Amino acid sequence: MNKTLDVRGMDCPRPTVMIINTLRKMNSGEILRVIGNDQTTKRMIPSLCERLGFKLVGLKEGGEFFQYFIEK
Repeated sequence: MNKTLDVRGMDCPRPTVMIINTLRKMNSGEILRVIGNDQTTKRMIPSLCERLGFKLVGLKEGGEFFQYFIEK
């Protein structure tokens, strides 16, 4: 994992904008870990990755938040 983006406490669309901006600054093959708790953001991330050509490589759920792992 190359970078972590903590978007807990933020409501969509702000986290998705931050994810896109962060991934655009990363190099190909790097992994972004996104930590969040907004259910709308959680549902949006898989389609966001598919639409923009990023690879969703993992999801961890537990407690009050989720973690997505996205490869640029």
